[in-house]
Amino acid sequence: MNENDIHIFIEALPDATLLIDANGKILGANASASQMLKYSIEEITQLTVEDLIPVRYRKNHPALRKSFSATRKHRQMSRNASGRRYFPALVADGQEINTEISIARLKAKGHLEPLFLVVVLDRSREVKLEEQLKERANTDHLTKLASRARFIELAEKAVGEIKHDGSLGALIFLDIDHFKKINDAYGHDVGDQLLKEVGKICLETVRDDDTCGRLGGEEFAVLAPNTDLEAARAIAERLREAIMQIATLGAAKVFVSASFGVAQITPEDKDFKDAYKRADRALYRAKNEGRNRVILAPQPRA
Repeated sequence: MNENDIHIFIEALPDATLLIDANGKILGANASASQMLKYSIEEITQLTVEDLIPVRYRKNHPALRKSFSATRKHRQMSRNASGRRYFPALVADGQEINTEISIARLKAKGHLEPLFLVVVLDRSREVKLEEQLKERANTDHLTKLASRARFIELAEKAVGEIKHDGSLGALIFLDIDHFKKINDAYGHDVGDQLLKEVGKICLETVRDDDTCGRLGGEEFAVLAPNTDLEAARAIAERLREAIMQIATLGAAKVFVSASFGVAQITPEDKDFKDAYKRADRALYRAKNEGRNRVILAPQPRA
């Protein structure tokens, strides 16, 4: 096949397609590529493939290109070395798009080295959707705190780090007192507003390094790294006092309080479940002993 035939073939393809030589020079492109990359075809053929790669990746690409040229294989670039599913491409206006790339080797008359047919699919919409779905899974829709699954994931990671480096952490559970009565008396709209308000108080009261999550219903949690039990008690008391300042929810006048269980996370914990159980038992005690109080869980035995 000669190069002219390759250009005719490229022009007939519906997907964005480039013809590139072994040195990375772009020899041809079709209308779909021009539309995707926001260059005219004439402009594209003045570029190298590295010009379409974000600057942060550009330095290493020539070596990767040369390595691929030597493999004598076709390739579908569905994942890169970092495990990313899609590859960023730089378009004419400086924006990045996420792409999926397939590369085929061609032997063309008049060229001693192979040419490469590169088909580029714009996957930006799919990436955006994946990010939105991930955000929904990681975030509680009502309070915008970490979801239960995300909070537990972060807490399990924190326990692993504590076991590794011998540091400390703390786990704070809080439960809104008599939440069902508030829901029954004022309706679920007021109940939802209360949950949002408590979530807001959590974010405004804890430290920057702490993580807040909603575990479900009216139960919340705070993960406090590098924190001993007394410091965690102080955080819980600040939260308790702030929640008591809630006096109205819309037109409803309310009295709101919360009960707290606080547990130390130590290197002796086998996993997050150990700290979870201690904090949960302390919260249960706070409820049984009159609510609106902070109870510290006993330190785990070495």
